Amino acid sequence: MIPMSKSTAIAGAVALLIALKLMAYVLLTDMPLESAMCQWDCGAYKEIVDIGYDAQMHFVVGCCWQANWAFFPLFPLLILSLKSFIDASTGVLGIIVSSAFFWAFALLGVKYRVVTRHETSVWPWLIVLLCGPNSFYFQAGYTESLFAMLVMLIFLGLVHHRPWVAAIATGFLTATRPTGVLMAILLGFRQLWAVRLAKSWGEGLSSLAPLAVAPLGIIGFMTFLYFHIGDALAFLHIQSGWGRTGGNPLRVLSAPFISWKTGHLERSAVYFAAWAILGLMAAAWLASRRFFAEAWLCGAVIILALSSGSLQSMPRFVATNPAFLLAAADFWVLIQSRYLRAIIALTLVGLQAVLVLEWSKRVFYLI
Repeated sequence: MIPMSKSTAIAGAVALLIALKLMAYVLLTDMPLESAMCQWDCGAYKEIVDIGYDAQMHFVVGCCWQANWAFFPLFPLLILSLKSFIDASTGVLGIIVSSAFFWAFALLGVKYRVVTRHETSVWPWLIVLLCGPNSFYFQAGYTESLFAMLVMLIFLGLVHHRPWVAAIATGFLTATRPTGVLMAILLGFRQLWAVRLAKSWGEGLSSLAPLAVAPLGIIGFMTFLYFHIGDALAFLHIQSGWGRTGGNPLRVLSAPFISWKTGHLERSAVYFAAWAILGLMAAAWLASRRFFAEAWLCGAVIILALSSGSLQSMPRFVATNPAFLLAAADFWVLIQSRYLRAIIALTLVGLQAVLVLEWSKRVFYLI
C-alpha cells in the first residue's frame, strides 16, 4: 500500500506532467490548443454537444452518407455539463475533460498495479502511460481517457470483489463506446460463476443483481436512437460508410500480408495489422500470467474490430487499451538496464512528438 503522503505527491506530479504535455503539444505544433488536439472524431463530439444528434444522414463530399449516430453519448454529455460552468469552446472543454480522466486513469492504474503486481515503484506504469507514442489520444477530444478510467474502475471492482462498483462503472462504459459491452459480458460470466458458488437462493440472486445495471448505458442510447430516428442499432448501421460491413477476423488480419506477398503493398494496412498482432500477443502474455480479465479486454477489442471488416484505427484501439498498457508496463519491469530504459523512454517520447505533428496535420492513419 502506498502511503497517503506519497499518493498525494504522485497525484500532484501526474497532474503537472499532464499539463506540461498539453503545453508541449501546443509548442510543438505551433497551433492553438483546440486546433492541435481536436482532430477527426473530436469534430463529431463537438457537433453533438453544440447541435445534437443528427435527425437524418447527410452526404460528406469525397466520402459517403454519414451521421453522428456512431458516437456514444456519455462523453459529449460530460462536456455539455461542464459548459454550463466554464466559458470556453466545446473543443477546449473536451480536451480538459479528457485530461482530467487521463489523470484519474493514471492514478487508478497505480493502485491496480500495487494490488495485482505488488509494485513498490510507480514509474514503470507512469513512463509507459505518459511516454507512449500514442498517449496524446488520452488528451485529445476523444473517449480514450474516459473509457480507460472506467475500465480501471471495473478491474479494481473485480479484484476487490465489489461487483456493484464494477457493474455501475460498466453501465457508464456502455454509454461511452460500443466495446463497453465486452466488459458487461465479462462481468456476466464472473457473476454467473458467483451464482454457481452461492450457498443459497438469496445469495445467488444477489450475485445476479449487478447484471441489471451493467448494460444500461447502451440500452439507454439504443432507446434514444429508436425514438430519435427509428433505428435502435443506428450506431452500427451507420459505420458501413467507413467500410465496417463485417468480415472474417482472420481474413481481415491476414489480407495486408497476402497483398504484400503478391506485390500489392499497402503500407498503412500492414501497419494496422502489425498493431493488431502486437495486441493479440499482449493478450496471450496477460493470459499466461493469469490476468484473465485484462487478457479478455485486450484480445476481444481487437477481434471485435477485425470482425467489422476493417483495420482502420487499429493502432489507437490497441495502444490506448488499458490492458495493453498494463502488459507494456509488465515488459518494462523486465528490462534491468537503466541505460536501455532511458534509451527506450527517449525513443518513445520522440515517436510521440512525430505522431502529434502528424495528428495536427490530420494524417489519415491516425484517425
